Amino acid sequence: MNLKIRNVQQRGDALFFRMTIPEDLRWHYGGKSEISRALRAHDELEARSWARILSVVFKRQFSDLRAGRNVAGIQEGDTIIESLLLGNSPRIIGEVPDAAVFARNTSHSLSMVYAEVRSLGRQSEKSELERGNSVKLLIEWFGDIAIETVTRSMLMEFRDQALCRMPPRMRQQSELKDKSLREIVQIDHERVVSNTTVNNRLAKLKTIFTHAVRYGYIRICPLVDLRIPVEDNFVEGRCVYSHDQLQRMVDGLALYATGRKASRHMRFWIPLIGLYTGARLNEICQLCISDVVCIEGVDCFDINARQRSETFKHVKNRASKRRIPVHPVLEELGFMRFVGHRRSRTDPSRHGTTNLWPKASHHQYKDWRNAMSHWFNVILRPRFLSEDELADHQAGRKTFSFHSLRHTFISQAQNQARMNPRIEMRLCGHMDRFISVVHARYGSDLHPAVLLEELVKLDYGLDLSKVMGRY
Repeated sequence: MNLKIRNVQQRGDALFFRMTIPEDLRWHYGGKSEISRALRAHDELEARSWARILSVVFKRQFSDLRAGRNVAGIQEGDTIIESLLLGNSPRIIGEVPDAAVFARNTSHSLSMVYAEVRSLGRQSEKSELERGNSVKLLIEWFGDIAIETVTRSMLMEFRDQALCRMPPRMRQQSELKDKSLREIVQIDHERVVSNTTVNNRLAKLKTIFTHAVRYGYIRICPLVDLRIPVEDNFVEGRCVYSHDQLQRMVDGLALYATGRKASRHMRFWIPLIGLYTGARLNEICQLCISDVVCIEGVDCFDINARQRSETFKHVKNRASKRRIPVHPVLEELGFMRFVGHRRSRTDPSRHGTTNLWPKASHHQYKDWRNAMSHWFNVILRPRFLSEDELADHQAGRKTFSFHSLRHTFISQAQNQARMNPRIEMRLCGHMDRFISVVHARYGSDLHPAVLLEELVKLDYGLDLSKVMGRY
């Protein structure tokens, strides 16, 4: 076997993982210039898998050392590696490898396969967190067993006895924090997770088993056709706000137009922008000062995913990158005066990295929308929904959220404004189903003046007297 694999060296029949230690970190490893480990790999496939896993782990270890984390006691072959590989860890170079070390090991634990999938780095942080949580639940239920021992009947048991009986956000409930998963599902909970959540967890787990099939660890994926049917509740589940609800919301926003806290700006403007643009919450929350632009004499929101200095922006898909004209109602309320105030108080060289909203905060896994979503759901929503409407929402009969503003915009655009469907989809950041991808490459994007001509047709008929003239 003559291998050419990154970080793998062959010496006779033995395989070794080798990785150079950065000069500034070598003192942590006793002055060594490289990490060298014997691998439990019999063929090229296994060697490549081990090399990927160890490479990712050691690179993360280097990052931790540079950041001042885990500095004390870090040694080659430390507990991070041992816990990751769960007893299957390759031996440190220097030991005399016996025949058992190089015997083919066909057992791949769930955590080992997950570590290998994670090392590929193909998921966002949020998606990786969700997949990791799903794997943890499976391991907590069955233990860290070999993936080839997992059967379809076991996964059906896990779905029906565990996933379908879990309460929402169970680890955030103080009374459940110290209980095991099996203890938690034995409790008769008032609410359990939805079938959609169960299916999402199964989908995350399926990527692990699909990887195992691809690399020959198992022959077939046992996690096939285990999805639970979900009733299509699009119309009933995603509610649009009524005229009365919107009027109560706008009247309630008057409180934030006169406050002194810096957070008042985002709490006043973001719901109004969502209502008059149909933009998603995270798209609005991550706006920089430079993302409000004037194109051909039309002020626009530039929804993009350009990198910022401290974090990455994020958009849902390619169609989400777009420019939305500022609705005349927003201009009349003083939005452009607010933007001008932010520009004047910020160094022009930092307009592209400074958030438009003072006190905006970024959540590692929920982007920029986390704090604003919490405020909308906990503080604002109870102020403009009636008791009966809140009861319907809490019982799951109807869903009222910030995203309902987007549904309200689309409904109003189609029914009241009767916008051109192509322009309405472009404003909302939806894929244009009327033209092919090839055809879309010809010509430029729709001009802001054309978009504005349709956008001005949108009229909710709201009384804005309580919020007019505040900016």
